[in-house]
Amino acid sequence: MKPKFKIEFTPRFRRKFKALNKLTQIRILHEIKLLEDNPYLGSRCMESGVEYIRSE
Repeated sequence: MKPKFKIEFTPRFRRKFKALNKLTQIRILHEIKLLEDNPYLGSRCMESGVEYIRSE
């Protein structure tokens, strides 16, 4: 089934993500997949006018 929402990664995220160890990368990818399926799982955060959703 195709996800309802699309997650896009910024170049800054990609650089910082590559610097993380493999176990941390796997955990983050798992949480991103959950947010892609249902973005309302995380808590909402506002930072400089841009809305972020943080997984819990």
